[in-house]
This record gives sequence, structure tokens and C-alpha cells, in this order.
Amino acid sequence: ASVQKVDVGNKLIGEAGETMSEIVGSVQRVTGIVDEIATASREQSTGVAQMNQAIGQMDQMTQQHAASVSQIAASAASLEEQVRNLSLTVSVFKLEEGAALSTSSHRESFSGNGKTGKSNLSKPVSARVIGAERVQVSAASRLLNIQSFS
Repeated sequence: ASVQKVDVGNKLIGEAGETMSEIVGSVQRVTGIVDEIATASREQSTGVAQMNQAIGQMDQMTQQHAASVSQIAASAASLEEQVRNLSLTVSVFKLEEGAALSTSSHRESFSGNGKTGKSNLSKPVSARVIGAERVQVSAASRLLNIQSFS
């Protein structure tokens, strides 16, 4: 009977050893899974931080673009006002009959006559102020592409 008890004890010890080995294997698998989850969480955290940084940069760029658009709109309005004022200022001049300027005469005025290389800037254009006496308008007025006004 004691041999029989020893055999039963050995059998129980063997079974306990196998169970312990299975438990150790399961613990190792769980540890591996937990490590993988921790690694994935770190990577996800890094990705979220990068996304937050990118969104912050996009927000900053959007604000800068909005400020630029506002400045451009203000500049355009100012330029439009200047064009209106210049048009009013120039509208009082009329070229004499036959003194209309072509596009090529504009180029010649600023690039010279092509032969001597001298500029025509010093040559005035005859004009008259509506309802007033004759005045001389410098060649710079040619830039404004003055047309005859009725």
C-alpha cells in the first residue's frame, strides 16, 4: 500500500509539473501580448502627438493666410481708390488733334529712338486743359495711355 501511495504521489507530482509548465507558458504569452499592447499604445501616442502638431501648424498657416488675405483686400481697395483719383486727375487733359499716341511710341519714349540710343523723355507732348489755356505735359504722361476724351 505504501508503494501504491508513492506511485500515486509521483503521478500527482508529474501532473502538477505539467500544469505548472502550462501556467508558465500562458503567463509568457500574456506577457508578450501586454508588451505588444504597450508598444502599440506608445506608437499610437506618438502618432496622435504628430497629428496634433500638424493640426497646430495648419491652424497657424490658416490664420497667417487669413491675415494675408485681409492685407491684400485692403491693398486692393487702396489701389482702386488711387486709380479712381488718378483717372479724375488725368481726365482734364486732352491731346491735340493728330497727337494720339500708339503703343510703339510709348516704348520709343523710354527705350530711345533705336538709332542713337537717346531717350525721348525730354520731348513734351502738347495738350490743353479743358476750358483753360495750353499746357505742356511731360513724356511721363505717355505712361498713362491718355486717350481723347469727348
